[in-house]
Amino acid sequence: MKQYQSIIVVSVVCLFLLSGCDSVEKILKPKKETVINNTKGIEGPLLAQVNNWKIGLGDFEKRLQTLEPLAKQQNLDVNDYEFKKRVLDELVKAVLLSEEAKSQGFDKKSDVQEALEGYKQTLLAQSLIADTVKNMDVTDVEITNFYSQNKDYFKSPEEVRVKEIAVNSDSEAKDLYIRILQGEDFSLLASQHSVSSSKDNGGDLGYIVYDEKEKFYKFWEIVTALEKGEISSIFKGEDKNYYIVKLEDRKEGKATPLVEIKEEIRRVLKIDKENKGIDNLVNTSKQNAKVIINEDLLQ
Repeated sequence: MKQYQSIIVVSVVCLFLLSGCDSVEKILKPKKETVINNTKGIEGPLLAQVNNWKIGLGDFEKRLQTLEPLAKQQNLDVNDYEFKKRVLDELVKAVLLSEEAKSQGFDKKSDVQEALEGYKQTLLAQSLIADTVKNMDVTDVEITNFYSQNKDYFKSPEEVRVKEIAVNSDSEAKDLYIRILQGEDFSLLASQHSVSSSKDNGGDLGYIVYDEKEKFYKFWEIVTALEKGEISSIFKGEDKNYYIVKLEDRKEGKATPLVEIKEEIRRVLKIDKENKGIDNLVNTSKQNAKVIINEDLLQ
């Protein structure tokens, strides 16, 4: 079990090293203006050093907090001594391997330089985006206006209560249809003749909402056109059976109260606002750059 947990910790740290670009950048290139305990370039007492690379306890604790979401997913505690020690070991290991790679000339290889340049571009773009959207908030007024303008979208689906009779042949369906028109009980005929599983309930499907996975398109097309209490004509289903349906009741969808979806609307509007801000940034940048895109080459 201990070995398994160790593997999980390493996996979390590896994800951190690969995905936390801005955090790693701050570790490898600490703020030079920070001076604490007479050690330049780090925050807090010196925790570890590899040649010219240093990390202070304050720096490490900040970086450790960025690991918390990943650690929680694996039921790990970022404040646990063993976890912190393993994280520090992995950071030092990464720096040692990086130093060794440089000594062997890996940093001069074209593919590595291209990857580093790509990383640099990504990091710069991410930093600019983060700075652009950091103060973009959504007000309660914006949320209320959006809700008011899109009330239909926030309605729960319409529910219909339907009874059905399904039989194997057109002739049997016609015979049953005539008997229904002559006043025989729909539910009784369904329980006696229907081949559908709903026959046990007299053909009653209960209250259902539109779902083509549950019922085929023609079924919904017929039901939608019916008035309450109306019986359909005979139609053929995708299962080759012949159907007669009766609409017992129809419940209009109810609007979801704003209080229940307010934060979800806020999240969506914030994403939309941020995306528009980024698009504006890109469009402005295009005006000052030479951009050539040959999309035809993608075909």
